[in-house]
Formats: sequence, structure tokens, C-alpha cells
Amino acid sequence: MKTGILTASFGTTYQETREKNIGAVEEDICKRYPEAVCYRAFSSGMVRRILRERDGLVVMDIKEALEQMKEDGITHAYIQLTHIIDGIESRKIKKIANEYQDVFETLEIGEPLLTDELDYEKVVKILWEGLGIEGEEKILVFMGHGSSHEANEAYERLEKTFHRMGHRQVYVATVEAKPTIEDVIERMNQRERKTVILTPFMLVAGDHAVNDMAGEEEESYYSLLQKAGYQVEVVLKGLGEYEEIRRIYVAHLADAMGQE
Repeated sequence: MKTGILTASFGTTYQETREKNIGAVEEDICKRYPEAVCYRAFSSGMVRRILRERDGLVVMDIKEALEQMKEDGITHAYIQLTHIIDGIESRKIKKIANEYQDVFETLEIGEPLLTDELDYEKVVKILWEGLGIEGEEKILVFMGHGSSHEANEAYERLEKTFHRMGHRQVYVATVEAKPTIEDVIERMNQRERKTVILTPFMLVAGDHAVNDMAGEEEESYYSLLQKAGYQVEVVLKGLGEYEEIRRIYVAHLADAMGQE
């Protein structure tokens, strides 16, 4: 029996946030399972190409990683997804993995961050406490990626969970789907609070966070919120920087491995 664990991420071209977030998740997984051989894969071809051409850094894609695990004699293979929702990217990985079910004695996949109701409640508690929001004088706005997949409803569900747990000044917008930041601002304008804490709801604080969220461009979240009359405080911190968030990923992997 030889166990291998593949941590599968979309990837990022930002080195510092890559190590703070993706690298931190991988490190926690390897520490939890020291007997296993650990592997990394990025599903984004564009990210892998930029890393290879700009930095000389070669990262395997999902299929290459599974082939490497096969070549290394792995018998019990596990994949932990670092995605937030079970959308297009994670489904692609699951489809590729399905082609390898007969290659390994065991091949199981740990689910993304937001999988069941307990995950939502844990995430709300972790982020509320981690960001140090006190009282109700400030508005908290998260920027999620968004997806054309039906799993996009997870962002609305997350916002509703914040509200149900007593934090009604929290909003979740997405870059590439609904709700947009314009949708959120329209709802926010009904409130008197004027200070907004703006932070990404993504594993890494990469290109979307730096430019689409916190950038100086007219269409960035930061600029649109300022234009709407709000004072904006930016927290450039990926979800992978929260130890308790990483524990959720490790717990999902444990579930896939049939452990407590």
C-alpha cells in the first residue's frame, strides 16, 4: 500500500499569495498525512503557462499529476480540491479523475470548501472573528469569483448564512456572475453605515483581488464603492491564510479517506 495525495487548485501567478494560501493548504495536508506522498497540480492552463515562461516554474496539470502518481507506484490515491464551490473547475477535475478509477486500488476526492450547511456556518464564524468586525457600524463586502454553473447559488447562500447568524451588514458579490457589486451597492444604499470592509472570498488574493477588487480602475469594487459615497478599507487576505479555513479542507480530505 502506497498513499498519494494530490492537492488540486486552479492556481495563481502571484507568488507571495500562492505560498500563503495554496502552499499553506498543501503544507497542512502533508503534515496531517506524513506517510503519504504529496503532489501539486493547477487546473488553469493559462496560469501554468505564465509560471513556466515567466518564472521557469513547472506545475503539473491534473492528468499529468495522476500519471506521475501511477508511475510512482501509488496504490491509494486521494485528491483534495481547494476550490470554493463545486462548480465548473472542480467538476472538470472530477471528470478527469474518473478516468483513473481503474488505475489505482482506491481513488477518492475531498470536496470543495462549501459543501454542506456546517461548512457555511464554520466559514461565517471563522471570517467574522478573523476579520475582527465589532458592532454594526461597518459593512462587510466579500468578492467571490462567481460561476455560470448552478453552484453559483453558494454565494447567495453564504450571505444568507451570515444574516441568519446575526451579521446582517454582510454582502457577497461576484466578479463573473450574480450578484454583481452593482447589485450589492443598490441594496447597501438603503443603509446608513458609510464604512465598508472589502475583502476577497477566494482561496488566494490574486489578480481578481488586486485588480478587480482593490484596483484604482473605474470599474473596480473599490472605486465603485467610493463613488457610491462609502469609505473603503481593503483587506487583501486569501481564505487560505485562515488556519481554520485550511482545517475544513483537511477535514474534507479525511472524509474522503474514510477517517474521522
